[in-house]
Parts: sequence; C-alpha cells; structure tokens
Amino acid sequence: MKALNALIAVLALAAGTAGATERYTEARIIQIEASETTILVFLQLVSGDTPPLGNGLTNQPVNQHWLYLANSSTDIANRRHLVASALAAHALGSEVRIRWEDSGAEANRIVALLTRE
Repeated sequence: MKALNALIAVLALAAGTAGATERYTEARIIQIEASETTILVFLQLVSGDTPPLGNGLTNQPVNQHWLYLANSSTDIANRRHLVASALAAHALGSEVRIRWEDSGAEANRIVALLTRE
C-alpha cells in the first residue's frame, strides 16, 4: 500500500510540474533577426495557435508575432538545420508549420519547423 501511495504522489508531482504546452502554428516568416546569441523569426500568422505579440526585445514594432529559433550561441550552432530551413522559407515566401512551447525553460522557442510549398 505504501508503494502505491508513493507512486501516486510521484505521478501527481510530475503532472504538476509539466506545465508547458506544445503549440502548433502555420505562418509565413516575414523577417529574421540575428545576433551572436539569439535568432528570432517574425511571423505572419496563417492558422493555428497564436504566438506572442511583441518585438522580441529588438527594435522592431511591438505588434508582431515572434518566436525564438535559437536563444544561445550553443543553440545557434546546434540548430543550423532549422536556421537553413527558416532562411529558405523566408526567401521563397513559403508557409511553415511550427511546433513551439508556450512556457517553461523553452518558452516561445521553436521545437520543430517544417517548410510547406
């Protein structure tokens, strides 16, 4: 019985800390901002969950949808494939399907990006 109670307590604790929700968005990348430690994409929403409005702490207008593509120099190096996909989609004006998290350590960061034709 003690083992069952312990298992229930662990599951309840784990469920309480898993607050981030994966979101899905269809959009066009209208602008990419890059620095040594951050790459942001600004989006024109087509459908799906709405990314945050703001300027991503850049000099852009504060009423644009944006998400992090990478948010550290290590992240930039490890996510070159996503950077290449985002640049190609932006250059071609293609729609992209984005999976991103809305809170937690990965808040407003793109998890996956698929280019549509």
